[in-house]
Amino acid sequence: MQLVFPTIKTLESIAGFATAAALMAFARSPRKMPTMAPRSASSREGRKLLVPGDYAYAEVGKLDPECRGTASCEIIPGNTVRLSSRVRRITAPNPGFMTGPGTNTYLLGDGGDVAVIDPGPAIDAHVEAVLAEAGARIRWILVTHTHMDHSPAAAAA
Repeated sequence: MQLVFPTIKTLESIAGFATAAALMAFARSPRKMPTMAPRSASSREGRKLLVPGDYAYAEVGKLDPECRGTASCEIIPGNTVRLSSRVRRITAPNPGFMTGPGTNTYLLGDGGDVAVIDPGPAIDAHVEAVLAEAGARIRWILVTHTHMDHSPAAAAA
């Protein structure tokens, strides 16, 4: 049977109670109710509606707090995403079981020296995208670990 989102969330919230009495005691207690507002986001297939629990829900809320639907709910390799005024993310085109859509490279700083965190794999298109986004201002390259998906581009950058 297909259920609508509010019904699914209500059933999920009461599923952990062992008895009706325990559920009723909880229902009568004062507490803060979590917001269950959907968020509109863009994708390659058009607009999508995200609900709490969707993997992109929190990021879309941060990038588009007015809920205009302008933030993407997809991580697209090669696209630069401005996460804040001083943090950008570029995802390498190396999708896989461990990397999801690709390895995330972060650039910290804007208008001056830039730090690159996890420069990613030595894929020419990715290295070129990182260099173009950073300009000639890379001062630091930080690597969280030396797996083949996180560090080889350090030599090229």
